[in-house]
Amino acid sequence: MYYVYCYIDPRDNEIFYIGKGKANRKYSHLNETLENTCNKRKFLKIQEIIQSDQQPIIKELASFENEKDAYSFEISLIKKYGRIELDEGGILTNMTIESIPPSRKGKKLTEEQKEKLRKPLSQERRDKLKGKTPWNKGLKGAQEAWNKGLKGMHGHPQTKKTKEKLRQINLGKKKSKETRDKMSKNMKGRTPWNKGKILPSSAVSISCIFISPEGITYQYPSYRQGCLAHNLPTSKISELKNGSIKNYKGWIVADYKYQL
Repeated sequence: MYYVYCYIDPRDNEIFYIGKGKANRKYSHLNETLENTCNKRKFLKIQEIIQSDQQPIIKELASFENEKDAYSFEISLIKKYGRIELDEGGILTNMTIESIPPSRKGKKLTEEQKEKLRKPLSQERRDKLKGKTPWNKGLKGAQEAWNKGLKGMHGHPQTKKTKEKLRQINLGKKKSKETRDKMSKNMKGRTPWNKGKILPSSAVSISCIFISPEGITYQYPSYRQGCLAHNLPTSKISELKNGSIKNYKGWIVADYKYQL
């Protein structure tokens, strides 16, 4: 979502700057310095307001789904109010009417341009950038994460209803030959995780022991089967296995090894 915004002088309620942006772009001008600003007239105006113990009023005028429409509206407003000393009766500190960056869509970089991009910054350029404050320094959420506030699966056990739904969906399902072939192809050349761990001369089998809160012992070929049988979250049983927790709701698990 794009928007067009304006800066207003609280001392006379007059608009003095029009801009276009998204997210927190409208606040970026407050963090500029005399060294890194691209518009000294606008910068000095903002500083003048701040020095009078006030803050410029920042107002969103319209929002757009399309960036091109936002640019068009911004241009129309700059033309309407005019620029100081550039347009007759102008009141804005904007330097240009149109600030649309040139589109590179469909254009290819020349070999010379590619080579230039590959080269590290020159010492002169690094010295020039040294000490300059990034425009978004101190601004929180300049680009908000798409998954902010959404909880992932890690550390959040599935509910009984969800687990049952997933079990019913996958019940009796067999992988197609195409899927099996694809899995086989992906594993080709890879070393199995358990290669060399079990020697033929000393083969050992491991089963899983589940002890209920009532002290009843159950034995299963795998932890997954035990979890399914007693409706226990695999994440918590994994924590029991690695010793992160001592028990889960009274349940205890352990490995049982025996010689084949």
